[in-house]
Amino acid sequence: MSASKIVGFSVRARWGTLVMLLLAACGFAIAVRALAWWHVGPAQIGPIEFRSCFENDCKVSRLTLLTGASFWIRTGYITYGAGLIATMVAVMCAAGIAAKRVPVLLGKMMLVAVITAVVPATMFITQVPKLAQMSLGIGVPVFFASVVLGIAASLSVFRASRPQRAAAA
Repeated sequence: MSASKIVGFSVRARWGTLVMLLLAACGFAIAVRALAWWHVGPAQIGPIEFRSCFENDCKVSRLTLLTGASFWIRTGYITYGAGLIATMVAVMCAAGIAAKRVPVLLGKMMLVAVITAVVPATMFITQVPKLAQMSLGIGVPVFFASVVLGIAASLSVFRASRPQRAAAA
């Protein structure tokens, strides 16, 4: 006969998952709100705004000033919203783990939120209008690093929710 171990996290797994979730939450929030996804000279393009700074005078404008189609602008707003939703779900999942619970439903929600955020972000990246001297900013790698951390944390929650069989005594 084999006995089942009580479902839950080990101390190391709990802290590791908690750190992954909080890093994913911070990464999503910072990537969609504060970081530039592209640079065009001194100007920066993010999911919802266009920032241009000339001689210590910074102006924030909507993406409609660029030559992008309305579909591209809408995917930017969807990416922004999906990133903030993923942030919120990651924080809630981290709170459940910090309370020494195994938040399986929140883990599933985290996985869905992350995968849902990937779709509009990919469309936003692929549909960007090509401008002269455009280069990739730090926002895209931070966003997709947060995706990887969110998926890894969700899988860690799923792993902790399964009972593990102990060896026969």
